[in-house]
Amino acid sequence: CVAYAQPCSYHVSLFVQDPHDSVGVAEAEVLVAEIRYKAITDATGYVHLHSVCKGTYAILLHEEYHGDTTFWVDVE
Repeated sequence: CVAYAQPCSYHVSLFVQDPHDSVGVAEAEVLVAEIRYKAITDATGYVHLHSVCKGTYAILLHEEYHGDTTFWVDVE
């Protein structure tokens, strides 16, 4: 029996912006349950995920003033 590990060499950058003025949202919480990843956006609204495998991921975004939002990202 031979097993091959999937290469997880993708990098994903997410930008969280305020829906009212399109400015990046700092300190928004980003959760990716499938890979047990939790991060906070930087001062400009970005968060970077490293060593991600191909697949579809549910992203839960929590921001104090706008509540929770879930969206999906396909990594191919």
